[in-house]
Amino acid sequence: MKQVIRLLLTLVVFASLCLVGWTENRQRASASSAKTSWEYIIRGGLTEQQLNELGAQGWELVAVVYGNGVSGMYFKRAK
Repeated sequence: MKQVIRLLLTLVVFASLCLVGWTENRQRASASSAKTSWEYIIRGGLTEQQLNELGAQGWELVAVVYGNGVSGMYFKRAK
C-alpha cells in the first residue's frame, strides 16, 4: 500500500513539474513573438537560385497560394 501511495505521489510531482515547465515555455514564446515585428513579400515564379537568394537574405517561405492559373509565394522575415 505504501508503494502505491509513493508511486502516485511521484507521478503527481512529476506531472506538476512538467506542467510548470510547459507553462513557462509558452509564456516565454508568447513574450518573444509579441516583441518581433515582421515584414512580408509576395513573389511568384521564382527559380531555385532566386529562392536561395531570398533565404540568404533571411526570408522564410510561409505559404504558397495557387488559384486561377496564378501562384504566389508568401515570405516573411524579422524587421
